[in-house]
Amino acid sequence: MGFSLLAPLFLVGAGLLIAPYLIHQIRRPEREPIRFSSVMFIPNIHKEVIERRRIQHILLMLLRMLLLLLLAAAFSRPYWKALAADDSELGPVRHVVLLDTSYSMGTRGVFARAKRAARGIISDIAADEPISVMTFAQTLKVVAPFVSDTDAKAGSKEAARRAIDAAEVGSEGTAYLSVLELAHQRAAGAGVAKQASERERLILHLISDLQKSGMPKHHAGWKLPPSVELEVVAVQADSARNHAVTDTHIRKSADDGLRVLAKIRNWSDRDVEDLDVSLVLNGETLEQHTLSVRARSATQTSFRLDPSVSGTLEGYIQLKDDDLSIDNRRFFAWNPPRKMRVLIVAEDRPNELWPASWFFQQALPTQPDEGPWSTETIRPEALQEYLDNPRQRPKVIVACDLEGARADEMRSLLEFAGEGGQVLFVLNGSMEPELMNTVLFEGRGVTARKLRFSKIRPDQFEVMSWVDLDHPIFVPFQGTRFNDFSALRFYNYVILESGEDRNHRLGMTRVLARFDDDSPAMVEMEVGAGRMIFWPFAVNLEWTNLPKNPRFVPLLYETLAYLGDLQEGAVTWEVGQRVPAEALVVDDSGLGVIQLPGETGDTEIRLADEDVEERLVLREPGFFRTKLSGAADWRQVDATNVRAAEGDLTPIPTAEFLMKVTTASQLEAGRDEAGLVGTNVDDEGYLISKEYGRALLFALLAFVLIESWYMSSLKG
Repeated sequence: MGFSLLAPLFLVGAGLLIAPYLIHQIRRPEREPIRFSSVMFIPNIHKEVIERRRIQHILLMLLRMLLLLLLAAAFSRPYWKALAADDSELGPVRHVVLLDTSYSMGTRGVFARAKRAARGIISDIAADEPISVMTFAQTLKVVAPFVSDTDAKAGSKEAARRAIDAAEVGSEGTAYLSVLELAHQRAAGAGVAKQASERERLILHLISDLQKSGMPKHHAGWKLPPSVELEVVAVQADSARNHAVTDTHIRKSADDGLRVLAKIRNWSDRDVEDLDVSLVLNGETLEQHTLSVRARSATQTSFRLDPSVSGTLEGYIQLKDDDLSIDNRRFFAWNPPRKMRVLIVAEDRPNELWPASWFFQQALPTQPDEGPWSTETIRPEALQEYLDNPRQRPKVIVACDLEGARADEMRSLLEFAGEGGQVLFVLNGSMEPELMNTVLFEGRGVTARKLRFSKIRPDQFEVMSWVDLDHPIFVPFQGTRFNDFSALRFYNYVILESGEDRNHRLGMTRVLARFDDDSPAMVEMEVGAGRMIFWPFAVNLEWTNLPKNPRFVPLLYETLAYLGDLQEGAVTWEVGQRVPAEALVVDDSGLGVIQLPGETGDTEIRLADEDVEERLVLREPGFFRTKLSGAADWRQVDATNVRAAEGDLTPIPTAEFLMKVTTASQLEAGRDEAGLVGTNVDDEGYLISKEYGRALLFALLAFVLIESWYMSSLKG
């Protein structure tokens, strides 16, 4: 403990203290004027005399020297240091070996090197220090605990080696921050009993390829505490070749057939000229293309299916082998379109001739044989009952004519969206902006303000001046005959503010259209696994002429089609996701049958079972199938794929990785940076409990004012 400096070289500036002393020593002499009758006969001779005399203003000189001293001290950044971990007081040492098993570790030769590194770490650990082994990708798994009731050798080197030998690469992506936080919690919670004065030393040994895609772009603020040591072993492939199928879509073509679209990405640093791409449908290879893909770029290809192909389809796009094979195959599925359940939630408005709910009911078909939707209108108080019943739970909710939109109603809609539901939320004048900002928009980049006009007049309106024609909702309107929305008039609306530019997206928020005053006219907001789209205007003839415009029905249909993923023909899941209950096909008692990717047998599942959520986690790529109990054919087939970004093998530098996840760099390579970027730990591992540089700058300013005042008083 004691004072220290983060930038001691700035103390060299204290040598300038000699300057005020020299300036006060060397000065022009003062002469008294002498009266003389005439100077016309005296020659004009200029002569300056500089003398060294006794210092007259000692206090002024000391003030100026103090200013220079404060300036040098402030830039040297003094701080009070305390021990982050006192080795003399440390108790037992425990080790956790964290082995990355994400699918990028399956790059040729990488996982074998990772296992060798893990065995080397275990060999170097002292025999009396307990060891735990955990594997991780998106999730964490303790494969060798410190203690176990069933294994007497738990915590030993032998148990750790067995766990490393048995580890295998999985199909999940990487999530470093969440995994490290959970690993620290589990390791700290598994500590042995110790005296209150005894401190324990925990060392985490992380073995990974340090993929950049595994670290979030925006830091969440969590870091390992200074008392935890993190040692990182980076194992990476040298100039690995990786080509991947990163996206697949299946669409209806003009001749009522199907077209399969695929995006092929070359993650490598070298161009590829002869990449074979094959379409496999229902186990049969139908077609093959050969593509050229430039380095670090992507291209698209498509396969046309014969119109005679019908029914449920299962297939995948396959590339030839490279150094990472798991992302060379991407699955897709096509199910014959089924009715999408749409729930219109609205208050009864008997005094209003044409409320918003009336226009939505007229635009959407209600007969079973009409259109792709099955619609029903309910009051807000019945919403929770529908959400709690899997048989009544909708795919899309249209919330309109809500009187004031109470906080519990908003939270129900948010929770529904967070679980994978889709919401079209129509705002109106009865809703309080403060309540919407607190419940709906807080932390999501959107702010509700006031109404655009305090009084509605037919000659006072705004128009929709800009729409995002690249968004799926507006793609059908891209033609010159349909892309003009200026005929729509909005006599009032709720002013929304968004922190992003017109053509750019900010986090979970995206503006799809704007009014002429530049405020958003349509906003898409991601909420958990689902999304919400906001129309800030009431859909009635008092607020807008949209219901009478020919674009109303197409715009509504495209919005619902986008929310319901009708264009896809099926849902695509990622490995590691949990299938929500509403995606299952079950009877009235909640009983259904599923088949997870990689399995061949059927599994009966009941929604009321306690372990149902754990059983619905997708562990590997393939097809997720569901049907009613006793049915012969699968009712719904969805594709499950690996996370595409995991195929990018670009690593993050070890020093940068340590700076993001630790409060102090634990390796020599990162120690110089630790004390200079505000990590609260200096390069020797001491805690920076308080830094005084800013206080010294304020003191410097105060003494500058004092020096100026004192100097002016001397002149006076």
